[in-house]
Amino acid sequence: MVKKTLHTDVFALPKRKKPKRNRPGESEYNRKKKEEIRQREAEAKAEKERKKAEAVAKHTGKKASQRAARRQKRLKEGKMQQTDKDLAELLQTKDDVVCALEDVQDEAELRKKFPSEGTAGYGSEYFSSSRYKFRYLLSKDGTPVAQIYKWPWP
Repeated sequence: MVKKTLHTDVFALPKRKKPKRNRPGESEYNRKKKEEIRQREAEAKAEKERKKAEAVAKHTGKKASQRAARRQKRLKEGKMQQTDKDLAELLQTKDDVVCALEDVQDEAELRKKFPSEGTAGYGSEYFSSSRYKFRYLLSKDGTPVAQIYKWPWP
């Protein structure tokens, strides 16, 4: 028994759909509705961007809050000094300052900035020699800065 199949043209194009006619007043209603939706989406996007900017400014997060707590503890202990200078002034390498690094608040973070954590290559002399000392400062905007300076020789 042979099944009968319908013969359809394989290369036939689909039928064209005619656009629906808009009734009077529908186009204005749709335009207003779309405009409201666009406005709500724009407001939601602006709110999301604002919250993201606030989160970045506050450094929210577990690790960031722990780091801030360590910074406050180091300030109380006297291992870090609060200054009234801005970040650009603290990052300048003048006088006895040999190297200045931004966003570094202790020696562990300072060592991470150098290759092989300061044991080999560039910067190893800062950690192995007694000629260099470290100074940890806090700029007036709250950014920690580490300065490596030459210890005065007699």
